[in-house]
Amino acid sequence: MPASRYPGSPIFSAHSSTTAWCAVPPTRRASRDSCCSRPRGTTREQIAARGIDRQARDIHAAWYLAFARHAEPGPMGPEPELWFHRVEADLPDLRGAMTWLRENGDVEAALTLAGSLAWFWTAPNYISERRAWHEALIQEAGDDIDHAVLAKALMASGDPADRHGDTVHARTLLERALTEW
Repeated sequence: MPASRYPGSPIFSAHSSTTAWCAVPPTRRASRDSCCSRPRGTTREQIAARGIDRQARDIHAAWYLAFARHAEPGPMGPEPELWFHRVEADLPDLRGAMTWLRENGDVEAALTLAGSLAWFWTAPNYISERRAWHEALIQEAGDDIDHAVLAKALMASGDPADRHGDTVHARTLLERALTEW
């Protein structure tokens, strides 16, 4: 699924403002079991055979890609602490969306999602994960990937490499990022 398909989807029209994304605190959201479970008597195999599972995962990935783009200003945008907690609460779903995009060959969208969360992964608990996601996705990126997306990913990978004391690798990543811009 190309990343350009996501913004035009009718799913996102209701989520265009910060208040829409933040209106329901993560702790007060409805249980995922109540809103996302499969119909009674329907097996996973039946859902997969009808293509519903793939469609649901595509919608899930598209929603979280849009969410990550909206959250990108993070500490520089409105209500930075709220955004940090919201991203942290949705981190399992964000990881799932990146994994789905990656497994389905949309590395550019996965890099876009990961790059939008670079500010979040600067927190000490997540810096290694930031590096791992970006470096894995960079290795899988093809020649047709958008240069700005790749440059952003290289920058996001170079910083944690430097923090981990891998200055030679960090320099290589950061210099490559400059050539991509």
